Amino acid sequence: MILKSYIMILLFLFLQVSLFSQVASIKEIEGQVSIIRNAVPVKLVLGDEIFEYDFIEVGDNSKIKIGLYGINGVSSDLILYSNTYSLICYSSLKDVQDAKIYLFKGSLDVIIYEVVQGSSFSVNLNNYFFITDSPTKFLCKL
Repeated sequence: MILKSYIMILLFLFLQVSLFSQVASIKEIEGQVSIIRNAVPVKLVLGDEIFEYDFIEVGDNSKIKIGLYGINGVSSDLILYSNTYSLICYSSLKDVQDAKIYLFKGSLDVIIYEVVQGSSFSVNLNNYFFITDSPTKFLCKL
């Protein structure tokens, strides 16, 4: 029974590494910010990696700035402000490469450095269950 549990834990850790890729890193962090990764809260420090499908929670009077890697040709910085709940998602099919940010509550700023031809970047503001409180601002530096 213990061996079976040990194998399941190793399999789970392997799948986490192989299925969810590193998509960003933390550039700045102020106040109370947490990440829920695979239904487990993760403690953050400056320079930590953000993985695909990480759920980011920003507390009161807090802020986090993360830099998205140039995956799929999209290079940008995201600044999430107080009381923001967000999810980062990348998808890559044969001809479609898309970086998506799902904003469930709160506000964010996006600074886009590069989006290559054939790629896209989108922020989904109106989800089925949540509607954002504040607008999102975009700044393109191309």
